[in-house]
Amino acid sequence: DYIKLPLLLTVIFLLLYFSDTLWRWDNLIYDTYLRYQIQAPPEDIIIVAVDERSLSQLGRWPWSRQVHAQLVKILSQAEAKVIVLDIIFSEPSQLDKAGDRALVNAIGVSKRVILPVFIEQTQVGGQLIETLPMSPLIGVSAGLGHVHVDIDADGITRRTFLYQGLGNAHWPHLGLEVLRVIHHRQVSPGEHARHSKNETASVMSIKRDQQVLIPFTGPPGHFHRISYVQVLSGQFSDDFFQDKIVLVGATAVGLGDAFPTPMSGLSSTMSGVEVNANFIQSLRSQHNIKVIPVVWFFILSLIFVLLPAFLFPRTTPGTAIILIIILLTSLIVLVYASLQLFHYWFPPSVVLLTLASSYPVWSWWRLNNTLRYLNNELQNLKFEKELLPWSSSRLSMENMEFIRHLLPVKAWILMDNESNIRLQWGDINHLYHDRHRQRSFTANHIFWIGGEVRNTTWRLGVHWQGEHLPDAEQLKLMQYLFEELIDEFRFTQKFFGEKIFWNYV
Repeated sequence: DYIKLPLLLTVIFLLLYFSDTLWRWDNLIYDTYLRYQIQAPPEDIIIVAVDERSLSQLGRWPWSRQVHAQLVKILSQAEAKVIVLDIIFSEPSQLDKAGDRALVNAIGVSKRVILPVFIEQTQVGGQLIETLPMSPLIGVSAGLGHVHVDIDADGITRRTFLYQGLGNAHWPHLGLEVLRVIHHRQVSPGEHARHSKNETASVMSIKRDQQVLIPFTGPPGHFHRISYVQVLSGQFSDDFFQDKIVLVGATAVGLGDAFPTPMSGLSSTMSGVEVNANFIQSLRSQHNIKVIPVVWFFILSLIFVLLPAFLFPRTTPGTAIILIIILLTSLIVLVYASLQLFHYWFPPSVVLLTLASSYPVWSWWRLNNTLRYLNNELQNLKFEKELLPWSSSRLSMENMEFIRHLLPVKAWILMDNESNIRLQWGDINHLYHDRHRQRSFTANHIFWIGGEVRNTTWRLGVHWQGEHLPDAEQLKLMQYLFEELIDEFRFTQKFFGEKIFWNYV
């Protein structure tokens, strides 16, 4: 019997896990954790925004590449540490070749400009291609990195991959390239470098490696930003960009990518350039979050799931409730500590629901075992009574003393159809005065059970101390007990071999 409860809770846990029905709750818990961890924006990451103000002054997008060349020169002269141009320059301009030359020259002189790589489809359902900057820019840029993020099934952006590409995950994330340029070296394996893998997928499919969650530091607009046109007009202090990581990208509505994030839900969106700023900050501070490995998830989960199964049989019902509260609180603390201290995300919903269901499951299991035990004992008593003389209902009284610890019964009486009291237990004053009532549950918490034997109606009155009517299991338990009482009385009257059919009036 003691192995059944652990097995039952394990089955509940596995069904919930493999059905994957609680993923929305896991996402909700994760988002809530992030919203309570808003941090001050880093002082050395600045977004140069292609915003509505810049569009109104510089005209419709796209602008001449001479404008971007001028921006790169200004940022380089202001001694920006790294310049990330989160803008597509995939093809030469047919009408502004001078602008192309100016941009290539400015990036080549700067030696600190990183450009993005995109994976896109030529058409809906079409072939995937890697969109790189035009060839002259590749040769003079400080680095190239992918800027893709994953959108979960609920439409929220929470994760990305450190490496990604077609056929092989050969492109590092743009954030890794920023760290490489800052440190003038390749990022070491201990700092998120990709594990070498020789397998190569089809060049028609995306290959990804090392998924991580993005620990957003705040809501949209949280990072320091300055308008593109302000930079061009010199409206900033001399040291504003000095030793800063500068990201240039679109923030105007309808221009560039925008994503819902855990910090805002679906109510507002964050520009792609600010998503990249968040990820760069997490990589630099070593705070990027990974999902806990499956093996450790199962080990920790089963510890929490099986603890109640082994401890409940050794505790009282009141202590069991306290134990569940302690376990639920401990799990929440564990999830928080894992996220904050070790930067691992432990999805808790499956374990939380299994723990919450463990108490009612144990209560059902305990009551079922109690009923089975009582049924066996009552059956044994029936055989013993045929061999023993009547003993003034001593056995029944002992049973009632036992049952009083399980059910809130204050008193009872057994009456025949002439309202004669044949057996009784407890203080029956209220029951006796209520004997002619027909209501099932009176103001004095009294109800009646009726049964008929050989044209004689038997009524069992119960003075119930509970606030509510007894449930089905409690009625079943009392039915067993009262049938035993009737059997004892019938024994003295030689009424053997008849079954009582109960109805509740």
